[in-house]
Amino acid sequence: MADAPNNNRIIQFDALRIIAAFAVVMLHTCAQRFYDCYPSPEWDVRNIYDTLVRWAAPMFIMISGALFLDTKKTISIKTLYKKNIARIVLVFFAWSIIYALYRINDGKGLLVTTGRMINGPFHFWFLKMLIGLYVAVPIFKAIVANKKLEQYFLAILIITAFIIPMFSP
Repeated sequence: MADAPNNNRIIQFDALRIIAAFAVVMLHTCAQRFYDCYPSPEWDVRNIYDTLVRWAAPMFIMISGALFLDTKKTISIKTLYKKNIARIVLVFFAWSIIYALYRINDGKGLLVTTGRMINGPFHFWFLKMLIGLYVAVPIFKAIVANKKLEQYFLAILIITAFIIPMFSP
């Protein structure tokens, strides 16, 4: 028996997720041996495709932000941690262990293998960043709920992220 359709789904977000998932696969495909073929026409083609799909990771972040920061929806901190963050942490460590065990015979030793299990491969940066953003969701949601506070936050963000760096060496 099929599950009943979820009426809370936003079809546009689902479509964006599917397209972004294909873009991530293309990005990883283009990145294979990226520097091994430099300089060459093959590198140029890989670079073009790589550039065309760089939007995929930020798209997943924006979709998460749109869903989590929706002021009409409430999510408890308990649900956020037990459901969303716990799921990402589990996936991160499960795949980190698989990647580390796959490379266990490279002669680096137990300490390096353990470090790989904890840190994960370099391309798991996205999961680490996502965990950090999800931890900050209650703070961001409070900021978004108060328009005055949101304006102050954006002003401080622009000053610290753009204006100060322009004038500092």
